[in-house]
Amino acid sequence: VKSLSPERIISTPIRTGGGFVEIHHGKYPVPAPATLEILRKSNLLFRGGPVEEELLTPTGAAILAHFVEKSENFIPPMKTRAIGYGAGSRDLKVPNVLRVISGELDSLLVEDEIVLLETNVDDITPEILGHFAEELMLSGMARDVSIIPALMKKGRSGHLVRVITGPEGAGEVSRKMVSELGTLGIRIIPVKHRLIALRRIERIEVKIGGRTHEVSVKVAEDSEGNILNISPEYEDCRKIHELSGIPLKDVMRIVEELAYQRVQRR
Repeated sequence: VKSLSPERIISTPIRTGGGFVEIHHGKYPVPAPATLEILRKSNLLFRGGPVEEELLTPTGAAILAHFVEKSENFIPPMKTRAIGYGAGSRDLKVPNVLRVISGELDSLLVEDEIVLLETNVDDITPEILGHFAEELMLSGMARDVSIIPALMKKGRSGHLVRVITGPEGAGEVSRKMVSELGTLGIRIIPVKHRLIALRRIERIEVKIGGRTHEVSVKVAEDSEGNILNISPEYEDCRKIHELSGIPLKDVMRIVEELAYQRVQRR
């Protein structure tokens, strides 16, 4: 692994085998207790089979848990550079080999695992909905909240509430939606992952209306550092508009142009 120096290591679900294995405490089903405990504390996906033999030992599980960043059900889109095989000593009904594929992920965007939760409500005031969305975003539980007008049954007006969160926060967000909105059910929309740009906030100085101002800008870039988008912070631009009298849209355009020049020179 050190000689390859990979940026990240991804695995498909690991086959643990099946049947039973003899340990100090007697005969136990595969995977052995130590192996199962390592898997429980890791990010690894695993499956039983495909043979009645122990295919994953505690040592093997510990090595994988240490190096593997995440597991995917299938090999992700990638450009293959090299392939390696390591053969085991036992003869099995299936090839007893470990395969390693070295390559580059076929995407300049970053993969991000999410869960999409949604529910319909038709008896909530706009004030409650606004408070719910704001509180959820400020708490950090949600990555995004959307509230969409909808026509409900019997012609009633209502709203479709959608929340994007991480897998680890789905339960807490669902409880929040039930308690705050009074809904009786939450739909979990199957989403494998989303592709996102890397984002960072930078502070730049701009001269507008004869005065120097400091403005925050959000910089979006791909994994190779190419700039995809630059967005000025609204509140900073609004303050400049109020002090200078220059139209807000012109302030935001000027800041964006200056930000592109400053960031691309670095």
